[in-house]
Amino acid sequence: MIISNKKEFIILSPPKTGTRFRIQYYNAFNYFLGLHLELKHLKRISNFDQNVNYDLIASRYKKYVYVRNPWERAASLHNMSLKHKNNLSEIDKKNDFIKWIKSDKYIRQALPTKNFMVDENGSYIIDKILRVEEWDENLNFINQQLNFKTENDTQYTSNYNYNETYKKWYNDETIQIVKDKESYLLNLSPYTFV
Repeated sequence: MIISNKKEFIILSPPKTGTRFRIQYYNAFNYFLGLHLELKHLKRISNFDQNVNYDLIASRYKKYVYVRNPWERAASLHNMSLKHKNNLSEIDKKNDFIKWIKSDKYIRQALPTKNFMVDENGSYIIDKILRVEEWDENLNFINQQLNFKTENDTQYTSNYNYNETYKKWYNDETIQIVKDKESYLLNLSPYTFV
């Protein structure tokens, strides 16, 4: 999460959407609370942190959320766990992925993007959806909003290229599991598996 009281904006970041890069990039603006907080978490935080005024944030701040193709995001989450499982063949990775995505672990670990788009009452609160796939365009948009100029490199490159390999991990059932879990996002920002 990136939050600026001075500029009155907040960027909500589901896991595996380039959060760490943005936190470093906007370090001068950011009052750091945590990587992947949802807006509803700020209500509790505001009870003990005087730098967080939940009512003001909810009513006045511009709220942006970064999103990513949900099938790629799920594959990226799983790939992160594979770092602890050395020397798996591609077929073993695929089988491990299928087992994971059909398990309770996927339900618990992969928070749906919706959680970052709604308040504690379930009301949609986002001013703009920013797609990771449109990285430069969205970074320029945020920079214009903040009147922010930088000499730093704005290129973000994922540690792993999912353009082809993630598709091999899925079958019809697992495609549908992700589609069902991310239906809220898919209605607002259409992504397709292919």
